[in-house]
Amino acid sequence: ECVRRVEEISGKKVPFFIEDLLNKEALDDIFKKHKFNGVLHFAGLKAVGESVQIPLRYYHNNLTGTLHLLEVKNEWVIILNI
Repeated sequence: ECVRRVEEISGKKVPFFIEDLLNKEALDDIFKKHKFNGVLHFAGLKAVGESVQIPLRYYHNNLTGTLHLLEVKNEWVIILNI
């Protein structure tokens, strides 16, 4: 739904990839094959009840996954100042 809405607002097709952000090698492969000007991050675990039961899994998934994405993005993405 988020991607569809971004496409609707921008009038442009938005590349969409499903990948585990904990798999840094797979992220690197995606960034090697495609040229991006930016990244929208919609991944993350978000069930409040479950996050209280298994908080370390949530911290690991959400924090490590986000850091992996940022590290790979910083290697490959050129930010355009427009």
